[in-house]
Amino acid sequence: MTSFIPRKATQEAALQSAIRLPPPWNDPQGSNAVCSAPRPPVLVLGSSSASRRAILEAMGESQPTILVPDIDEKAVGERQPSAANGFISPHRLVLDVAIAKCDALLNNPALLQQFSSTKPHSKQPQKSTQATEAASDEDSVSAILITGDQVVTHESVLREKPSDAIEAAAFVRSYSSSACATVGAIICHDLKTGQRFSGVHEAQVQIDRLPETVIEALASDEDCRRCAGGLMVEHPLLAPYIKDVIGGVDSVMGLDSALLSTLLSSTLAARVEARVEARVEAHEESSHPKASHHQAPQDEMPDEMPQDEKKVSMLMSARLKTWAVIGDVTNEKKPAFRVANALEKAGREVLRVSPRRGSRSAFSFGEEVTQVMQKAHAADDVHGADHAHQSMISDCFASLPVAAAAVAARVRLETERTEAQLDPLVGINRIQAVNLVVGPADGLVALEDMARLGIQFVFMQPGADTPEVRARATQLGLHLECGCALVQPLATM
Repeated sequence: MTSFIPRKATQEAALQSAIRLPPPWNDPQGSNAVCSAPRPPVLVLGSSSASRRAILEAMGESQPTILVPDIDEKAVGERQPSAANGFISPHRLVLDVAIAKCDALLNNPALLQQFSSTKPHSKQPQKSTQATEAASDEDSVSAILITGDQVVTHESVLREKPSDAIEAAAFVRSYSSSACATVGAIICHDLKTGQRFSGVHEAQVQIDRLPETVIEALASDEDCRRCAGGLMVEHPLLAPYIKDVIGGVDSVMGLDSALLSTLLSSTLAARVEARVEARVEAHEESSHPKASHHQAPQDEMPDEMPQDEKKVSMLMSARLKTWAVIGDVTNEKKPAFRVANALEKAGREVLRVSPRRGSRSAFSFGEEVTQVMQKAHAADDVHGADHAHQSMISDCFASLPVAAAAVAARVRLETERTEAQLDPLVGINRIQAVNLVVGPADGLVALEDMARLGIQFVFMQPGADTPEVRARATQLGLHLECGCALVQPLATM
């Protein structure tokens, strides 16, 4: 398959919309505070998309390595409405296709030989050993593989790349009648550690009525037909008719630069954690060969070991302060209720999520935040700010996205009052961990929501940790722990 060269308009749109890569890629001093490698990892873009290439170049990767996965995208993912809720999940579809692209490239021996000294792809994250820790990146050129996928939704209908000019014209013509939306996925897979991070981004586009001559010209352009839904917002013929883009032009073009930066930073942070864990294990084995490494005295830990990393379980981590508990959280006789109470008593902020509370509908994070903020403003007017803020998170929510929207809305409401500058990513990752106390069906839905929201830590209670749920969590690159929060030690904050 061929990698396409971005046209000038695509490059200009990318430069205007993309943010710069995080350190160490954009570090003018050449220093690297996150990863101890003497140079940043190579970024390998697994895509033929000209727009994704343009965005990565605009972010600062002037000469990205391009590899094109050879897969049949139409053979991947579920395109039939779910029997449970009657709609196709674009978020799960784009994640499945992006994962398939990543796995296809990882099964290419040339890729592993060129960029990694690790063994062929394994779904399980690889732990560093003392030997691999001692090896420098000069001995093994490290790389991060980036893949993605995107679809367009219009009036609840999912659209992929048009099959021909006739379908492309029908797609483009329909966008004049009502707004369309894009849903995209990004996968970052570290070839050095085997760890994977994923996320989903969304945007909405409003277009003025298009002349038929413009529609026909766009439909006949091969570059437009290579875009999901035939939607190429940066095209010189279409750009003058764009009324509004909510979510970022780079997101519509297929690679949300803010999300990619977050995933890359998470990938490098995971490298640091893996090295620290390896050093601690090596230290404990040499100092206490017969003792469990969980029992090593703190005063014998290495000096560089962060305090949080001395505790293995998520339940003992001081970093994970905000949890969502998913299960029958309103029934005092059920474990989910007791788990939520136990976390709260230990000083965590807990959001209760009960899938039993109503049916799910198509998800739009922005719409959820707006609705919650409207309710909060009303409560603020009547009862005051403190009551409004507390009411936003004390409710029991029907789904994880709604709970995340409540947290995001609360942060935004606080920002309005303080007139502080709001980070566009604030709220997306405010829920730091999820405790699952549900069956496989609800558990799989929760994992997809986590991937979309950028929540990386999942703790599975007994019964929730079925093989299929654990396998999906690993496939999505989530940090997984199985255990019981009612039995295991729980640090108090």
